[in-house]
Amino acid sequence: MKEIPKTGAFHKPVSAREIPDYYTFVSIPMDLQTMKNHCTNNFYQSREDFLEHVEQIVTNSRIYNGKLSEYTKAAETMLEIAKTEFAKREDMLRTLEEKINPAANKSTQNQFNLVLLRSVDAMMRVSNSQAFHIPVNAKVAPDYYQVINTPMDMSTLRKNVEKNKYKSREEFVKDVSLIVGNSQQYNGAESLYTKKAEELLEKAKEVLLSANETLVHYETLLQSGDQKPSTQGGVLSSQGSV
Repeated sequence: MKEIPKTGAFHKPVSAREIPDYYTFVSIPMDLQTMKNHCTNNFYQSREDFLEHVEQIVTNSRIYNGKLSEYTKAAETMLEIAKTEFAKREDMLRTLEEKINPAANKSTQNQFNLVLLRSVDAMMRVSNSQAFHIPVNAKVAPDYYQVINTPMDMSTLRKNVEKNKYKSREEFVKDVSLIVGNSQQYNGAESLYTKKAEELLEKAKEVLLSANETLVHYETLLQSGDQKPSTQGGVLSSQGSV
């Protein structure tokens, strides 16, 4: 996909410094570098998972660049090529998917997790938020863990999602709110770090709200203990363009 003309804009995350208003319009960013990292970390359990992220690139380009933009046309070409290449390897990929995940990655919990992970991805893309990407280094801040009893950061959030910790948005948002509370406690309510943490919380809520109908469906199933494959389909297709 990287070899397609005009796709350079999708090779890596959009720089908020170079395009300051991008994340004002795009709440669920996606790019090929992030997708490659997901592949390395065995994130994708099926073709559908992978294609949903390519579709997200197309959707984001339509939102920011317009449906007729040459960038959007290039993104649409990427999606068609991905689908074509998958179709050529249908039998092999189906066999691999069954070995990786007998449920074909359509369990209610997994579909719910995908939305939460998109929220984490969106937070990671917030400019100047690096202080909250990974756990605080005790060597850099020796007294941090004496002050903070329940640390939280975005890499820990991601691990919690992958471990199926969350069964509702409230549980997830509670942990995101810990990032804010910890910064208030350690840095002060008016600190720039705290302001940035509050921005992260708002970004998480924004992404979750954009997928409200889908999440209500999954939460209802999770609370009833239903872990069968969802009949609602993929996350993007069930909620339309984001």
